Amino acid sequence: MASAAHQRPFAESPPDKKSGDGMWKAYLDAVEDEDKASVESWNGSTTGILTFTGLFAATVTCRCFRYRELQGTFA
Repeated sequence: MASAAHQRPFAESPPDKKSGDGMWKAYLDAVEDEDKASVESWNGSTTGILTFTGLFAATVTCRCFRYRELQGTFA
């Protein structure tokens, strides 16, 4: 079912160019569900990427601070 935003998202076409209006309405109706599925997929992927990035940054930070402790004193 098309939302109210897709019913009339564009300005009114001139009378001599109205023949393509039906095609665009059919297109918007057809791709609406696919667009919603894509956005939901992107949101799920973003959560995983942000979790990985946070853990990676914490690991690298810990290694950077402990690097000096790993160096021995050579006499």
